[in-house]
Amino acid sequence: MSRPPPFQPLPPPKTPPVPPPGAVAPPRPPGRKTSGKFVPLSRPLMSDYLLMLLGFSLSLYLGLLSGLQPDFRAAESQFALALRGVLPLLIFLPIGVVLLWPIFFIFGKFAGRTQGLALGEWLWGLAWLVSLFVAGWICWKGSGSIPEGMASEDFKHTFFVAYVVYLLAMGGVAFVVWGICLFSSKLYPWTHTFALAVLFWPVVPLVLTLLLKWEMRFL
Repeated sequence: MSRPPPFQPLPPPKTPPVPPPGAVAPPRPPGRKTSGKFVPLSRPLMSDYLLMLLGFSLSLYLGLLSGLQPDFRAAESQFALALRGVLPLLIFLPIGVVLLWPIFFIFGKFAGRTQGLALGEWLWGLAWLVSLFVAGWICWKGSGSIPEGMASEDFKHTFFVAYVVYLLAMGGVAFVVWGICLFSSKLYPWTHTFALAVLFWPVVPLVLTLLLKWEMRFL
């Protein structure tokens, strides 16, 4: 009979190296702390989805209240007439979400967000200032108490052209920032990409309107 192998003790467990005194700990990824671990805020919460729906609903209301209408043609098909009717609402679709920018950021803080504003969120904040002025003018015009100078056809035309230029410029900047961030290894919050998508969206209906040579005006 062969002898059993001699007893061999198990090797001692490996312990992580102890950093030398004065060493700086590596930075933690941005996010929220859960059970001792840091989890990045990479997904919207239930409250964020509700804010999105509230923002889009506000956009539809402001779009209807603005009185922006295309020039309809009786000879067009029902498909073309429906597209003409919905394009003004599509142009105003992001404005309600943009107006809720501070609430999105506050809700993120309540959820445990620790990082500051990302580049896309800074653009969102800039668009928020412009959207405040646009929404204020729309509500003022809808109330019927706006001065005659700000309700004239010349002012409405100038206002619409300036707003279109702003939307195209902001959409172009958002697209460039999105392209640059594709090659970055930095961890961005979900609101960064969401803001860039919201700011870029008006370019789609505006370009379609320009390609079809459809005219629009405020009533």
